Amino acid sequence: MDDGVNAKELLWKHLLAAKEIEHCEDFNRIAREKFYLDEYDQITERGTLLATIVQSDFTLQSPQ
Repeated sequence: MDDGVNAKELLWKHLLAAKEIEHCEDFNRIAREKFYLDEYDQITERGTLLATIVQSDFTLQSPQ
């Protein structure tokens, strides 16, 4: 996962599908709480790892 924007999009889709966020405005706050983004809203190693997993398993982007 080398594209930060793409990784953020995958994380957003995952958090939305998992019903951890309801609106795009919630994304940065929740992603920071879960340590997917740092204080500068840059993707962390943990965020990159999850985005890679989400990219390889489409079910993690689909509502449960």
